[in-house]
Amino acid sequence: MSYEIVEALLSGRLDLGLTRRAEINPAIENIHVVSETFMLAVPADHQLATAPCPTLEDLHGERYVGHSADRGGFLKEAQRGLFASVPVTPKIVQEVSQTHTILALVNRGIGVALVPASSRAMKMDNLVFREIAVPPQYRSDLYLAFGPKRRAPLHMRVRETILEALSDFRPV
Repeated sequence: MSYEIVEALLSGRLDLGLTRRAEINPAIENIHVVSETFMLAVPADHQLATAPCPTLEDLHGERYVGHSADRGGFLKEAQRGLFASVPVTPKIVQEVSQTHTILALVNRGIGVALVPASSRAMKMDNLVFREIAVPPQYRSDLYLAFGPKRRAPLHMRVRETILEALSDFRPV
């Protein structure tokens, strides 16, 4: 959704937004607020749900639900690079733009997925999250973006509140 956020920030319809890209437009400022690893999401009855230490190599040939290229495609690009670096080729059975949709498909047993670690907050009956070793350069990052000339006191207070709320997730 980064492109929608950029358009809304530039037009003034939005004061602040969260985006996955740092360099979205020269007129938009941003602050890096979240850097997190990826987790493996699997159906509860999948063999990787109880495997001792799932690895990226375990995903080779697995039915995989991935992020699509629409609405920015950052996570798709990151995961494509990650799989190429291992190298691993999962069997992509579905691609969608929203992480919560990916989790719903995994919950239904459609396949497995790599999702940002914060996705663990979404609970579903047939969904298990597993830690998986991912090279440190592959992260899911979020940036607080704000449009030009957004310096009103209320805007600044809201921005500071968001930064404080996300302080535990900020990159070092």
